[in-house]
Amino acid sequence: MTTLTLDVFRTLLANGHGRAVLYLETHDPAPFREAILHACLNDLRYDRQTENSRAPYLYALIQLSGDFAGLRDCILAALADPGEGESERQLYDLAYEFARRGDAGARAALYAAFDRNSGSDEPLPADSLALLDGPAALSFAAERLLPDEDGEEDWELVSALDGLMERDGVAETRVALETLQSPSVNRLLAFVDREAAERAARPEGPAPRRPALPYSEMRRRILAGDRSRTYPIAMTRWGQRANDVDLLLAANDALAETDPVRRRAFLGVFQQRAWPIDPQPLIALADDPDERVARLARVALGYVAHPSVRGWALEVACDLEMRSFAVGALSTNREPDDDALVASWLEDPPADRTALHCLTWSAIDYAKAHPGPGVNRVLRAVYEHVPCSQCRGRALDELSKCGPLPESIVAEIRHDADRLAY
Repeated sequence: MTTLTLDVFRTLLANGHGRAVLYLETHDPAPFREAILHACLNDLRYDRQTENSRAPYLYALIQLSGDFAGLRDCILAALADPGEGESERQLYDLAYEFARRGDAGARAALYAAFDRNSGSDEPLPADSLALLDGPAALSFAAERLLPDEDGEEDWELVSALDGLMERDGVAETRVALETLQSPSVNRLLAFVDREAAERAARPEGPAPRRPALPYSEMRRRILAGDRSRTYPIAMTRWGQRANDVDLLLAANDALAETDPVRRRAFLGVFQQRAWPIDPQPLIALADDPDERVARLARVALGYVAHPSVRGWALEVACDLEMRSFAVGALSTNREPDDDALVASWLEDPPADRTALHCLTWSAIDYAKAHPGPGVNRVLRAVYEHVPCSQCRGRALDELSKCGPLPESIVAEIRHDADRLAY
């Protein structure tokens, strides 16, 4: 493997790339010790809502760091006094990795952190404790996570119970709870019984799809300000089933409307359907003073095949924040050199991680729309540079359709920060 500079290694860590782990397996870890510690003490995930915890990934790096005990002590000390940052959950997850391997000090730190946070607006997850110690840990958590004013159990406790029932079975979890001597046992048993009844009553198969409202009714609701089924995402779903006449009516209404909120609803129809009339007014809306109107218009242009839209895409691509929209429009108006152009934008990625992530999503959709060897360079560029494991996984899914993945990539994804993404 090529020698990595400290800056390159830091980028790999920030992106959660498996190459960092493989590199430490065959190289001196000493120069990278501080970079590893920084990644442990700071949650570097791009999207914390979709990316799984990096604790297993970081634990593997700690094992290869040459200073296992020193890093472990730094992590537990930080968990005891996490400060005002947003990394306490990651420190907690790392303590779990130590604890589940028999580290008594880490186990104690895990319980202390949970206890300290139990009265906060965002308590730490009880499922880590439950996976360690089963129902006894649930009882500990239940005594600290009280129901709300409506009698609803805390979400973290519910999640832990669900996880334990999924792992051990509903009946087995109930039997284990019945052996405990705790004032919270009856609450936990009541929840288990409720969950068992809900599972038994749950219908099989998907829920029936509601019929789409006619356009006249949708228009009436939009003009009346009824947003219950006319916000842009709902209108996108409606637009997927709209006929050509309805699309024509919606496009003309979008142009005639002057109120930004109502215009957003009409434009929502065209987030996955082609704009049916002259695109020039839609191009003008891409610069609308209302940013949400402008964004909806930019996405809609990605479904319009027209020379003027291609020209717009090449013009706005000079702005790094606009490149994701440009890629969508180029996909619908593709020419032979566009694959190389899109790949070059990813190979020299914008420093802003949000702009890069948006560009990545568009690039993957571009590759899906034009499968074949021509887009392999685009997908490899996504894999190399994107800060999100989920997007790396999507890119490799598409790349694998063109043939077996290189062994070097297969080895790296075994050590990726979010292996569930692959």
